[in-house]
Amino acid sequence: MHDQVHAGRAKLGFKRPMDVVEASGIPTGEKLSILRDWEADERALQRAEDEGMVGGEHAHLHRVQEALARLESKRRANEKGPTMKWVTREKVKVDRVACPWLIRKFIDPQAEFLFVPADQVMNVAKREEATPYDVKGVEFGHHGKECSFDALVNKHGLARDPAIVLLAKIVNGADTDNSLWNQPEAAGLNAIAEGFRHLGFKDDHEMIAAEAVVYDALYGYCQEMVRRGKPDGQFR
Repeated sequence: MHDQVHAGRAKLGFKRPMDVVEASGIPTGEKLSILRDWEADERALQRAEDEGMVGGEHAHLHRVQEALARLESKRRANEKGPTMKWVTREKVKVDRVACPWLIRKFIDPQAEFLFVPADQVMNVAKREEATPYDVKGVEFGHHGKECSFDALVNKHGLARDPAIVLLAKIVNGADTDNSLWNQPEAAGLNAIAEGFRHLGFKDDHEMIAAEAVVYDALYGYCQEMVRRGKPDGQFR
């Protein structure tokens, strides 16, 4: 079974799920079909391994799901047309840093961000035709115990990737009172975010650029936890 699944993929020249996303000359719809078939194959392999029926190295399910989430987000961004503009409150921390990271990584790599005083967000959004986030009364804001990062994940179908689901729990806990998930890693992220505020960056653009590596690392941690069969994190 293992050999049959991977023989078909090898004929197409795809060794990693992200190879499909990055391939040129293949329509997006065909790429999605390849990845969805790959996802089904990996689920079957995972079930077989759980039952002790097959062994060996293969692409883990979460990596296929990450590639699918990336490709589907790119498709949605292309359908929207021009580069997206986003606006939020200045003096960013946690949610207002995590959201730009998520948007640029999975939704629109060329997205532009504006940071303005809280009482100017909606006026600037209207003038610049930008999407407001992390302010009251908007789609990509807080709703109940969910934060703006949660709203973006849900809207753009990123919850297909279990590593993103874990990351969202950590971000939510760091940005709120952590009563929704009680995620242990959240306190550490909150402390790091506070520390970045005291490193002398000249503006919010510098801040989110510097903090991007933190979210890259956290996402890497979440992927590894999923790979180890610990989708709720190391400390659960």
